[in-house]
Amino acid sequence: MIRSDTIRIFLSLIFFVIMAMVFKAEASQLDALNEEVNKNPKNYRAHFSLAGILLDSKDYHGAVEKYQFLIDTNEISPLPVIEPFKNTSQLLGRIHMGLGFALDFLNDDQKAIEELNKAVLIDPELENHLMLQTTLGAIYGDLGLKAKELDRYQRVIEIDPKFYRAYLNLAIALGEIGKIPQAIKVLKRVIVIKPDYAKAYYQLGVAHEIMNNPKKSIKYYLIAQKLYSNLKDEESEKEIKRHLDQLYKTTGTPS
Repeated sequence: MIRSDTIRIFLSLIFFVIMAMVFKAEASQLDALNEEVNKNPKNYRAHFSLAGILLDSKDYHGAVEKYQFLIDTNEISPLPVIEPFKNTSQLLGRIHMGLGFALDFLNDDQKAIEELNKAVLIDPELENHLMLQTTLGAIYGDLGLKAKELDRYQRVIEIDPKFYRAYLNLAIALGEIGKIPQAIKVLKRVIVIKPDYAKAYYQLGVAHEIMNNPKKSIKYYLIAQKLYSNLKDEESEKEIKRHLDQLYKTTGTPS
């Protein structure tokens, strides 16, 4: 037991050290890119990279500001093509796509849809971009446009039958309109594609709980709980514990 606890503590320390290194690296990149931009305001490669890092680091307001700067600049004078893009259309398409993603996270649904559709219009290759199309589906769902949401996820799955995020979104959308058995079928497909996907097991737990199948619900919640524990996602673990406590109370099963 002591040896096991020591290993857990050691692994936790490694995790926090790694995360600290990641955050430090991101901060260092931001500082370096900001310095490049200050030295040369026309270094559009640096502006574009900075926007991407702001988006990845969840500074969505900062990302919106940076992507909008690039769009406004292009309206005054066309931006030069920067690597790895082959032409201006590819560059501008990614800029509008990045802006759409940031606006989506800020819950500005209408503007997000406008920017994502504009990205596809500028660069038709983005018609098959998996995350762009999946994000559009999610936004349509937020707006209550379920038919458009479901259609978008189906299109993404046709493009890439192994894109598990679209399957998960499809399953959740099916559950929201009461098609629980269909949702369960899709979720089982998700865990075949990605056996360690905690969200899929959690949703399976929810679906079986709705279907009044507590044994299967508990089974999937326990798997999700373990996976979330490995990810150090304490909030999700607490949410699952609430479900399990209620199920144990209802079924009389000891926790």
